[in-house]
Amino acid sequence: MNSNAVRRLFTSELEVRFESALPGHPDTEGMRRGVQGLEKLPRVQQDLVLHWLDAAAQSSFELALFMAQMAPAALERLDEDGFEIWVLNGLDMKDREDVPTAKAFLRDLDDFLLRYRYSESVASFEDVIHRTSIFLQAISGEALDIRVDERDRAWTDTKALYLPYELAALPDAASNRKLYKVMATLLWAQTRYGTFYADPGEDGEAVTQNALLRYSHDERALRLLAALEAVRLEAKLLCDLPGLVAEIAELRGPWPAALEAALPRLSHPDATLADTLAVLDAFLAQGVDIPPMAHAASIDPAQTMKNIRAEKRTDGKPRLGSADEDFEPFPSEFDDGEAVGQGKEAEELEPGDMPTSATLGKNPVRRNDEAMLQARHGPQLFPEPDYKYDEWDFKRGAYREDWCHLYEVPVLPGDPGYVNQVKHKYRAYIWQIRRQLEMIKGEDKMLSRQVDGEEMDIDAVIESVIDHRNGGEPSDRLFRRRVRNERSLAVMFMVDMSGSTKGWVNNAERESLILLCEALELLNDNYAIYGFSGWGHKRCEIYPIKRFDEQYDDSVRAKIAGIEGKDFTRMGVAVRHLSKLLEEQGARHKLLVTISDGYPDDFGDEYRNDYGIEDTRRALQEAHERGIRSFCVTIDRQGADYLPRLYGPARYEVVPNAYRLPMRMAEIYRHLTT
Repeated sequence: MNSNAVRRLFTSELEVRFESALPGHPDTEGMRRGVQGLEKLPRVQQDLVLHWLDAAAQSSFELALFMAQMAPAALERLDEDGFEIWVLNGLDMKDREDVPTAKAFLRDLDDFLLRYRYSESVASFEDVIHRTSIFLQAISGEALDIRVDERDRAWTDTKALYLPYELAALPDAASNRKLYKVMATLLWAQTRYGTFYADPGEDGEAVTQNALLRYSHDERALRLLAALEAVRLEAKLLCDLPGLVAEIAELRGPWPAALEAALPRLSHPDATLADTLAVLDAFLAQGVDIPPMAHAASIDPAQTMKNIRAEKRTDGKPRLGSADEDFEPFPSEFDDGEAVGQGKEAEELEPGDMPTSATLGKNPVRRNDEAMLQARHGPQLFPEPDYKYDEWDFKRGAYREDWCHLYEVPVLPGDPGYVNQVKHKYRAYIWQIRRQLEMIKGEDKMLSRQVDGEEMDIDAVIESVIDHRNGGEPSDRLFRRRVRNERSLAVMFMVDMSGSTKGWVNNAERESLILLCEALELLNDNYAIYGFSGWGHKRCEIYPIKRFDEQYDDSVRAKIAGIEGKDFTRMGVAVRHLSKLLEEQGARHKLLVTISDGYPDDFGDEYRNDYGIEDTRRALQEAHERGIRSFCVTIDRQGADYLPRLYGPARYEVVPNAYRLPMRMAEIYRHLTT
């Protein structure tokens, strides 16, 4: 065995590797500490850290160096898989937040070890959001806005319910999923049973306008307030949903001994917020304190009242579950394995309806602080994207979760006379295309070696004579039969609308689409046309030109005329979205045809070159796994250098002259679909 393969790397060798991964990094002292730490590790661990140093450096030199400095301490407590998960989570944190937040995550090894070692007992927001939202809608009578809280708290501002992204407070995942529902229910109960409003007192002011705010900066008071309100709200729920309260009591266990003195007063069905505050003041005066209770949702008076006043709701009454409405609770069993509610709808709700968190790459300890129920209330300053898609980072060997934010942008109509001008320009060629496609449409398929048919199969007859002369048993399949060739096809045309297509390239794309559409109407093939462009991973755009369920009418013609060059060419997210739309079609054969003038590209250096090519390649592989064939038509003369890597050697065509693109597109389509 070569000794160089097993010996540790020396300091000088590690310095070369660090300088190669972090060229020109100004923190020479930090580089020196990183090298010294790695020099003491076994070779296999040195190689592991150097691999991730290269990968992390693609995102941030600062974070990569910090990871290398922390690596010896991490490897004392983590195996190889755990180390990779630790690094990947740090990189994801950098993607979602910033470098300081990612460094804080990597530094807190104790917290990561807790999550990593007990990941099987962890429940996540994504695991429960579907069933929890249905359950709350059943008991409240309206769809509630449920979101992830960036500080991992459970609270409400009376406009939305906020839940932590992950829960591991209880020993198993099933219990933690129930804990999510208990938290969400108590948050709803806060808004329904008067935690944030009360009837005006003698002075005419609602209790919460003054009372709650005085506890805003006292952590002990807020902890006690949440626990005392949990006692009062259970008593309220007991009148309306007794089965639910039994489940809550089983999950939380006995009340802390310090709260026993409050139970008689707050467990009364008529108890109000005023009773809670009276008990709270007495407890604070006596120095009573309790540890945080897992199921008791937090209360944030300052933020809640700020929201109420911003909406000019001076009465303090919440939007969720207003007490002014008649409350007819939906009968339910609060059990994670049972259907929500009763009747046909409940019987049809299966556990499989609840989406689970898919593991991507080697990254099960995930966060997604932007996840939320798809409920919106009016315009937002920074609108939520219409879709979010993962993106493949070949350096990490893992997906970047929800990295691409995709917006569906309408195409403004173009010159109404443009389509007629193109049809007149290519009138002779359109006639030729139609003649060719009419032949496809009327073409029958001849089946050979049939038991019966319209004509003899000469090849089969000759073989039968030979078999007979050689003493073999001749076949009785001696005929040919003609059958109708039924087409079951769905085609998605993915049109590059990046800035590089402006001018004559854009015109060639539009002319190609017009020629295709005019001809395809003869075949009745199901087809759609979408453009794509964008500016960075936060602003990817898709442009519906013709949907699958739309007819090729004047509206579609106007949108084709309105196609114009936009920004950049981030292809992976477009491939993933359009493949998803294509997969929904019922056709036996599905085809994704890309019309582009160049390779994947985007603003900045990250997506260019290998990164963008590998992400697009992975997206095309995902489409292939869904049964979708892909083909690319490009006018990039260098396309032959990278297209085989993306599409394979026989699934692309380079059209060197854009003026030939309209004629070639029809020929290519005929070749692909016959």
